[in-house]
Amino acid sequence: MMGGDTKQHDDVELGNDVATGEVFHDSILEQKLDRNFSLLSISAVGIVTGNTWAALGGSIAVAIYNGGPPGVLYEFVAVSVFYWIIAASLAELASAIPSSGGVYHWATITAGPRWGRICGFFAGWWNYFAWIFGAASMSAIIGNCTVAMYAQTHPNFVPQAWHIFVAYLIVTWCCCCVVLFANKALPAINNLGLLFILGGVVITIIVCAVMPSQTGSGHASNSFVWADWSADLGYTSDGFIFLMGMLNGAYAVGTPDCISHLSEEIPKPEVNVPKGIAAQMAAGFITAILYMIAIFYAISDLDAVLSGTSNFPIAVIYNQATGSAAGTIGLLLIILLPIICTCIGW
Repeated sequence: MMGGDTKQHDDVELGNDVATGEVFHDSILEQKLDRNFSLLSISAVGIVTGNTWAALGGSIAVAIYNGGPPGVLYEFVAVSVFYWIIAASLAELASAIPSSGGVYHWATITAGPRWGRICGFFAGWWNYFAWIFGAASMSAIIGNCTVAMYAQTHPNFVPQAWHIFVAYLIVTWCCCCVVLFANKALPAINNLGLLFILGGVVITIIVCAVMPSQTGSGHASNSFVWADWSADLGYTSDGFIFLMGMLNGAYAVGTPDCISHLSEEIPKPEVNVPKGIAAQMAAGFITAILYMIAIFYAISDLDAVLSGTSNFPIAVIYNQATGSAAGTIGLLLIILLPIICTCIGW
């Protein structure tokens, strides 16, 4: 009887605390984790985990069917606007309630005492599944990329699904081991990933902008990149195709909450986490839009890209841009290295 009264009293107290806004977040509890991250390293976490340009390049096979190059560009711009609004909301929540729990914690608090627990439960599980599937997709891109690099020097090689799956398993377990046994090295890995991402996108843009005129393949026309809508998917509504294409852009840019999960590992999270979110969204958009413009101008044969003969269509685009297997492998390596750092971060 005494235990039941105590439990009831605790529940009432919790409800009153939530109702009056007296939120006891993680930052006032006993510190359990070392604060290994600075503003630079936590911004690097956001940029590396987002890795927008590389994610778009790795999934270009899905995106380019939804309207061709202009579809990919405009769909990405449209979805980015929505994600800026989401990121601004999350930054405000991270400033008011800095919590390593992130989305599930905010959902529990903002929904109030009546609906807080159920909203937090579903928000937590949806967020969990999103990270699981996101990590799997990164491993899959790495698997496809490594197989495509091997195929560049072996013209008679025919990629099989099991080749990619074996590479997928190896990458997944290696990244897990890094997280488990090299936790203190994670900030340095993210800083290295930031270097790969920013340096890699600059190199890729320069190569794709310069090489087509040197190899004789030439650049694509302005109308091909900005105006020629092509979507042979069997749907009659271009609007519906545009909305479907926005999903790929959302996949590439859609991790604005990732930094919030490190709130216990950075000083002044209420200030630094929102700054990191802003850095992530700005860097992701700028690098991705410039990267897409460069690779689309480097396409000389769209039918070859869409033919399905390669397991990794970005490799076909790079080959058309550079005109050589060595150049293609070099550009694939540039996209591979930051994605490995991203997979570790996921």
